[in-house]
Amino acid sequence: RPHAVALKPMVGRKPSDCIGQRHRGYVRRFADRWGFLNAAAFDGDLFVHRDNLLLAPEQMQDGQPPLRAGQAVEFDVAVDDRGRTVAKQITTSALPRPCDWVGRRLHGYIRSFQ
Repeated sequence: RPHAVALKPMVGRKPSDCIGQRHRGYVRRFADRWGFLNAAAFDGDLFVHRDNLLLAPEQMQDGQPPLRAGQAVEFDVAVDDRGRTVAKQITTSALPRPCDWVGRRLHGYIRSFQ
């Protein structure tokens, strides 16, 4: 039976080339305590442990993190204590980036001007 397959273009970057950067991606697979994330910024998967999730208590479902395959996430690429490249500071609601506001009207106050 034919089925759809999502293809991602190869960009020639490893996750270790993105250390210190914040990226948007998706959950490729998540088991009980760990899984893998993927993003368009690099080739391959990035290891994630549930201890690195930034979730509010109301986002937890029966004590389990609400990560499922295909879910959109935002994360920092970092090195763990074993020297492996991993995802940290993972959020399930993507936070706005400055480029998300281009072309939109903003309201606020000027705090400082030089």
